[in-house]
Amino acid sequence: MDWGIGVILVSQWASWKLRQGWESKGRDIGWVESIPLKLAILWFLHLHDGHTDCDITIHSDNTGMIGAFAKGCSCNIY
Repeated sequence: MDWGIGVILVSQWASWKLRQGWESKGRDIGWVESIPLKLAILWFLHLHDGHTDCDITIHSDNTGMIGAFAKGCSCNIY
């Protein structure tokens, strides 16, 4: 994680550079890899306000993060 994280939503994308020192207070690579999923969900909800009772498919190359999301928890404190 030398640079940061990114999200692509249909034809739009965004990226964020990580601040120096992000790896503290119990945060590790698993924590930072979960942030794009949360941002993608919030971004989708912002763009598509009013969607209820629907399924949303999110693709990721990070199976650990998808597994933690499916379980509803991860090994990180935050």
